[in-house]
Amino acid sequence: MKTRVAVWIFFLFSMTFVFDLAAQNQPGKRAVLVAYFSWAENTREYAEQGIDAVSSASTNSRMIAARIHQRVGGDLVGIRTAAPYTSDYDAVLEVALKEQGRQARPALKAGIPNMASYDVIFLGYPNWWASIPMAVATFLESCDFSGKTIVPFCTHGGGRLGQTISAIAKSAPGAKILGGLSISYGGGSSLDRDIDRWLETIGLADR
Repeated sequence: MKTRVAVWIFFLFSMTFVFDLAAQNQPGKRAVLVAYFSWAENTREYAEQGIDAVSSASTNSRMIAARIHQRVGGDLVGIRTAAPYTSDYDAVLEVALKEQGRQARPALKAGIPNMASYDVIFLGYPNWWASIPMAVATFLESCDFSGKTIVPFCTHGGGRLGQTISAIAKSAPGAKILGGLSISYGGGSSLDRDIDRWLETIGLADR
């Protein structure tokens, strides 16, 4: 009886291992993280009152990240700074310019504890002065992206991707960076089509 039970347990364990191995080797079966920095979600008003306290125009990065997440799956997480930014647009741009000038690395509320488990990281942010927000640099430099794929997407008011790709490459050496998506403000009525076309172009549609 004991021998029969032992054989049955061994059989179940073996089958579990085979199924796990098969899942890991399925083409396109990659762990995905959609991470984004949203100015709106890093203001004092948002921290105190939530999304209703900020204008819809300032939540573009969050909205586009959610649209991408609907298509690629995985986990969705916002990059949050320990100290909030002002909700005044002109003032926050001045802060961003000063941060870039001194190459500041704003502290984040929390990191991604299981970053090693992700293979593909979609990274969203606003184009601030033709580059990434310095909080995004903090995020990139707090993890090891060697061997991982970073897929950038940014919102802008005319500057498109600017120098954001080179900034990402500098902060995440060893990562493979795919062609980025630039969205003017909220993207308008063509947003969904633009996202679908972009995912198809970079080979990440229908994961």
